[in-house]
Amino acid sequence: MSEPEALRQALRLARQPELRDALRASPLPEGMSALIRIAGNESHGSALERHAASVFLQEICLFEGADIRRRLGLTLADDHLAARKHHRLLMKWLHPDRNSAHQLLAGRVNSAWTEFKQAPPQFAAANAVDEAIPAGKLAARSRFPFFLLLLILGAALLLAMSFLPEAPVYSSRLSALDPSASNLARSRPINRATPGLSEQGAVSKEAGTASLQVDSPPAPSLAQAEEALQQFRIRYRQGDLQGFMRLFSPTVISLRGGYETIAAVYGRLFRTTRRRDIAFINPEWHVTQETRRLRAGFLTESVKFNRATPVSQLGTIEILFVQERGETRIVELLVTE
Repeated sequence: MSEPEALRQALRLARQPELRDALRASPLPEGMSALIRIAGNESHGSALERHAASVFLQEICLFEGADIRRRLGLTLADDHLAARKHHRLLMKWLHPDRNSAHQLLAGRVNSAWTEFKQAPPQFAAANAVDEAIPAGKLAARSRFPFFLLLLILGAALLLAMSFLPEAPVYSSRLSALDPSASNLARSRPINRATPGLSEQGAVSKEAGTASLQVDSPPAPSLAQAEEALQQFRIRYRQGDLQGFMRLFSPTVISLRGGYETIAAVYGRLFRTTRRRDIAFINPEWHVTQETRRLRAGFLTESVKFNRATPVSQLGTIEILFVQERGETRIVELLVTE
């Protein structure tokens, strides 16, 4: 069964909160009924899907100033029967016995339902457009000039980048958040010369000009990087700190520090939990001449020794893989929770 468009947008919003304003200015997607059921735990959704559905409904439908149809989760094609069903599902999700902190949201749903019932018949008809939407929001839905500007800027940026020398680029966020990690990144050689070559590389002259030649190991293949990622998950789940740290280069950097810091952080996690797991969400692979980078969302679930209920955590992760002495190793680990 295909994934509803509403759920796809909710998962995307969970990964990219900056899309909130654009989604508020756009019509609600198809599949809102299924999304409300997932938020209310009336569907077989995962923990990640329930979290994404809840965030979408609060941020895109039930924000202060939202129009009547949006507060009821109605698309342009939904009618009075859909409104009645959505009101029932939303109130079941927001019931004080289940979510005592959602009293304000429940009031917005109830007031929307009251106004909807008192509205003229044409308001509740299929394909009706809510006249309460401010004109500014309707105008904002036409984004052609904005996309045209982005296209021009993108073309200019690509042209400028074509004149730059190719070299692996490490995340600039690391420098802003951890100066010591930035120093490690600068101290690690970008090009790894083979034995017999000087630090500057082998210089050859041809036709009266000098050129710099440095032999460097190629980037890990996709299969090698995915195997290393699988080992990352296995060692994490087993709590095998020694095997886990063998996946990292001695010169690895992270937002918290280097190799020793990473070993201390995960060692403490493995010692204090009796069960743990990690899942990677929508992984994206990017390759350069010498590196292969993974960008993905992640969801962890762990159970401490003194507790019975698991604790879940959602965030984003970036991992940079290289070939080091014939092994696929991690040289950069960026985790944002």
